[in-house]
Amino acid sequence: MAKAQDNLIQLKNKETGEVYFTAKNKKLVVITGGIAELGRENSDANREYGKILGESKAKLVILKTILHKEILKGLEGNKFILAASMEDAWKIISEQFNPKKYLVLM
Repeated sequence: MAKAQDNLIQLKNKETGEVYFTAKNKKLVVITGGIAELGRENSDANREYGKILGESKAKLVILKTILHKEILKGLEGNKFILAASMEDAWKIISEQFNPKKYLVLM
């Protein structure tokens, strides 16, 4: 049986030394409604989060939450799919993103 690590590629940031992983041969889909722990008082952080997501190659499914508008401001016109709920997001994922080609991050 294959280990989870067999499906991952280890990457290392040369500047910070930070190590992270990415899926082999799969594209990434991110489902997010923002970072709730930041709250409304840190809306600029969710805007920055949107900017980082927009610069990534990931497909984005944005959940309608009290924070999603800040993420959209950060996306600056990058493509995304807006989902009314997690149920809606999962329906979108199931219909549009083949699990053999995409890794879903929630």
